[in-house]
Amino acid sequence: MSVSFPHLGYKRLSRAIFEWQAADRTALLAVFILMEVFLHWLWCVFVWWYQDALGAYVYIHLLYPLWLGITVMGVFFWGIARHLSRLKRQTTAIRNKNLNKWQLLLVVPYTFYIATVIIMVGYSSLFAGVSLVGGAMLGMMLIKRRYAWRVFLLQIALILLAILAPYFGIHLPNLRQLTFVYPFLDSQNYLTYNELMAIENTLATSVFKGVTLDWSSISELQRSSTFFWRATHVLLALPKAIFIVGGVSKSMLE
Repeated sequence: MSVSFPHLGYKRLSRAIFEWQAADRTALLAVFILMEVFLHWLWCVFVWWYQDALGAYVYIHLLYPLWLGITVMGVFFWGIARHLSRLKRQTTAIRNKNLNKWQLLLVVPYTFYIATVIIMVGYSSLFAGVSLVGGAMLGMMLIKRRYAWRVFLLQIALILLAILAPYFGIHLPNLRQLTFVYPFLDSQNYLTYNELMAIENTLATSVFKGVTLDWSSISELQRSSTFFWRATHVLLALPKAIFIVGGVSKSMLE
């Protein structure tokens, strides 16, 4: 059924989506996933373009493998989206038979993909929570609910494993730098002057080779890093956050 989006209101558009065939809804989910992966790809481009300024906040040597992985997954999801868009040409029996396989092929790799991105960007961030809830809601609407529920539990399990990994001596890759908390002025009673200078020089060496920073510079650097990563989490969480707000608004209006 052909639907013209510009002539539909929000509520009519929502009803029209639920009237689509299951293959069409799965194709729409693939498009949403592809858009999210493209947003992650653009973020990597932005960090790479401004790496001279952002290199103090991001481990650039980890950015490249992540960027490559995002590119590969983008091509993978693009291929699935193209195939799902062609399922409508098949007979109903064949389409329904193959749809379960394609839904699993879509959501299972996506679950591992988004868990990897969350772990590398920050699993205790706004991005992680919104991705868990928003992804589950979107899956419940567009594919079989039991699949969406299972991959939701799988994603939670992966995040929990990432949280517990450091307690077992496993250090997972993380893009974020400058996670230290330096001593405040009133805590100098517990540190000698030489110890303070050693910490300061260690931090300076790890961030800027051959550069000496004072505590005020380190404090400003840490505030800038915190702002950058919080802005990143908001940006990456925004698409699913909009979807959650839209879904809640729709349910309240009905």
